Amino acid sequence: MSNTIYPVSGINFRICTQGRTPASEAAFATVRGMENFSISFDNGIEEWTPLDARGWRRRMLTAKSMSIAISGKRMPSCQGNNYIAQCAYQAGVLCESILLVSFPNGDELQMDCVINVTTCGGGGATELAELNFECLSDGVPIYMRSNGSVITPMGAGLELGVVPHSDLEVL
Repeated sequence: MSNTIYPVSGINFRICTQGRTPASEAAFATVRGMENFSISFDNGIEEWTPLDARGWRRRMLTAKSMSIAISGKRMPSCQGNNYIAQCAYQAGVLCESILLVSFPNGDELQMDCVINVTTCGGGGATELAELNFECLSDGVPIYMRSNGSVITPMGAGLELGVVPHSDLEVL
């Protein structure tokens, strides 16, 4: 395992500007002007209290979802920024896309997502307009390590949770 650390500023976010049906790699645009991001997980936990546990509760993680919150400035000159901003006024499949996150160590995260714009515009008289949004996972995300292996949740149709990158059809 590597002890490499990297600055957050080295992370690149690209969004598919054609929803979930990209015609080519050119359909992905960098979302420029972003200042902060965080990745969070929502885990579904099943709980039960069997008689033989003498009152102690048992638990099992049975569901997962991922949210990536991104905040920054509204930049009308940026195709990726414009695509996100237009989702503030749309609903349904028009807010579905594919997010690609590239990390400085060469790892990549690919996830079908629903775009939830929380702030588009506004601010003080001497401030720049904001653009804040979440990319909420819609199905199983794929995490590709720089060495070519892919990590995905077990039970998601892939054996052992780690498969060679060459065995997957990835954008």
